[in-house]
Amino acid sequence: IIWMLSETGDPLWEVLEDWQRKKSKCATNINTGQSRTATTLVLGNQLGYSADDEKLLLGTPSVREVSLGSLSLLTSQCITITHHYLDRLFELE
Repeated sequence: IIWMLSETGDPLWEVLEDWQRKKSKCATNINTGQSRTATTLVLGNQLGYSADDEKLLLGTPSVREVSLGSLSLLTSQCITITHHYLDRLFELE
């Protein structure tokens, strides 16, 4: 799973909740009792993605655009908010 952070993507919290629901329906690993999925969040800089990067990312079927809102944020803020969402999501388990 690859999530591309942009101001026009699907709300990240909703995407994470949906991902968690789907994950809980999947079979769990026999040894650990947990299923594991590798995920990557791609962040741009203050200038955004280059045209080539955006074309490559959006042209890849496994990439989904996600958003923290329409307001432009610093990368460090995006990381902090995303970590908060992940902490909150896994607290609910």
